[in-house]
Amino acid sequence: MSLEQYGNAIIKTHGKGTVAFELRDPDLFYMTGYKVIRNFSGGGLIVAQKTLLNGKTRLVYDLKDYVPITSVLDEIGSDRYSMLLHSLLSLCERIRENGFIQGEHLCLEGDMVFVDPATLQVWVIYVPLKQRESRTMELDGLDRQLAKFLSGIMDTHPIYNDGRMRKIREYLDNGRIDIERFKEMLTSASTEQLNVMSYEMHTDELAPPESLILERIGGTQRLYLHIPSSGAVIGRNEEYSQIIIPDSSVSKKHCLIRKVGNTWSIQDLQSSNHTWIGNSDEWLTPFTEYEIRPGDVVRISRFIFQVRSGIGD
Repeated sequence: MSLEQYGNAIIKTHGKGTVAFELRDPDLFYMTGYKVIRNFSGGGLIVAQKTLLNGKTRLVYDLKDYVPITSVLDEIGSDRYSMLLHSLLSLCERIRENGFIQGEHLCLEGDMVFVDPATLQVWVIYVPLKQRESRTMELDGLDRQLAKFLSGIMDTHPIYNDGRMRKIREYLDNGRIDIERFKEMLTSASTEQLNVMSYEMHTDELAPPESLILERIGGTQRLYLHIPSSGAVIGRNEEYSQIIIPDSSVSKKHCLIRKVGNTWSIQDLQSSNHTWIGNSDEWLTPFTEYEIRPGDVVRISRFIFQVRSGIGD
């Protein structure tokens, strides 16, 4: 959102874990838009607290649970980078479909687009302002802002280093974006979101001796995690984990499975969405080892696996 057009009528200030907008012109405040923020379903709009300061409306946004999206892009692989962009695009689609949100009043710039580090859900700031009569409300204002923002982050945090990046950037250089079209471009250019790289196995492959296999139950994709006898951390971040499940519900380092003597154990690593064994409603106490055996069911966040033994166990 460009504040230059409002001159001194809007003052933006940053505090510790907050950003505030002071509306010095009371006629700028848009009550309907303010209610939309507080009741927007599915999340994605950071809630504002409305206060009065010296008789002026002040909107304060609490950011302590979020980090700027630009701060995480260099820490993740291309698959989850693509997932973040899909999350932003889907949020913008819901915003556009709402009908009460004026796209040009979204803060899609610089470090004002945020991520919940626990879930990787994208969150943005919307400043509920009335549309000025002297300006025509343009339906493509959101698309132009989105194209500019994506161009900026892809210049500084390139998602690919080949011809795919060039095609995506050429599309964004048009200055506008068709969200559905762009999502298709990202999907065709990226790998499968649930690819677990070299750790994914097919049913006709055999695990080496002294190993364990976790076979996913349910879901649309077959998924096999191979745990070597030396053990492995399972999570969504390559820096912290040896076996990767690139899903936003899985923590960076979610759980550890290893062999201790003649038995296998699992321990939750204080994950956000927890780990379970069997059908128990009680998740595992973090950093406590629990024995698992072939035939057991293990749940890692929303992913359910059955434990299978490798050859030689």
